[in-house]
Amino acid sequence: MEMKAIAACVLGGVSLLGGTGTLLGAVLGAWFLTQIDSVLVLLRLPAWWNDFISGLVLLAVLVIDGRLRRALAERIKRQKYARFREPPVRKRTHPSPPPSASRRGATE
Repeated sequence: MEMKAIAACVLGGVSLLGGTGTLLGAVLGAWFLTQIDSVLVLLRLPAWWNDFISGLVLLAVLVIDGRLRRALAERIKRQKYARFREPPVRKRTHPSPPPSASRRGATE
């Protein structure tokens, strides 16, 4: 029973490390797992499939959450130190005329 409660909360966006998540997300996660259980009952599958699929959903959500957190941390780190990696690009305020245009004016 506890596994389903944890799976519902994690599926709803609550982090196992703490600090993130909403009540609405946890409720939606519980609703999603209830829908999975209802579909499995309608398909007349054995009861142990409910726990198996809930575990698979929990595992998939944890893997995806971990990868998203790692990618987000890497992106923030890159943005934070980007000014030290690349020299600043200076933009021209007034574009100079092309060299061919200045030659034409001088010959005519």
